[in-house]
Amino acid sequence: MQKPHWLAVLTDMGPLEPRLFGRVLARAATYGPVTVRRVYGNCDKLRRWKDCLQYRDIEPRANYGDGANAADITLIIDAVHLLLSGRVDGFCIVASDHHFTGLVRWLRDNDVFVAGIGRPNASPGLQAAFGDHYTDIGDLPEPDGAYGKAERDLAKRIRGAIEGSPKSPDGYANLNMVNDRLDDLDARAYCHGGLASLIGSYGEFEVRGGIYARIRPPPE
Repeated sequence: MQKPHWLAVLTDMGPLEPRLFGRVLARAATYGPVTVRRVYGNCDKLRRWKDCLQYRDIEPRANYGDGANAADITLIIDAVHLLLSGRVDGFCIVASDHHFTGLVRWLRDNDVFVAGIGRPNASPGLQAAFGDHYTDIGDLPEPDGAYGKAERDLAKRIRGAIEGSPKSPDGYANLNMVNDRLDDLDARAYCHGGLASLIGSYGEFEVRGGIYARIRPPPE
């Protein structure tokens, strides 16, 4: 199977932490140009992550119906429709559920490129169906290129905000003051529920009690 000219990244939101979208998209881009980005879940979940999806330019796709497998069915229908419409000629499917095994095998049997990204406990049959193109999401490196630049730029902004805020003797700044210097940044746009979670996701910062943050001191 040749690498695709037009790749669709289809993501089941159920097993995926939205903060990992950047890593997923960066990995998918190594397979080919990403032209379609969609995530699947129930309306409540998609509404909760609306800002994050807009930031990543990802199209939310609500379930066609209710039930535990509704998102799976919607994703499978969309994959077949995208292929038959000629909009894409390859897929990166982000999922861990065995329900996608038949879709992956059907795509490969029709000589369509398909790669997978999922959890370590993903169905063994699903992992095997992807062949050499399955990646454990825990093995994805920090994104580089355009995706990584956005993350690094944000880290620089956070560092500057902490440095410019009044601090305690041990270097901690109040997050309310940090947020003021970040122009009331909306952490939800970066796939985090609040500023403490967002700042704590960077290894160079430390958060205390969900109220204070500091730049991590160098090791002694």
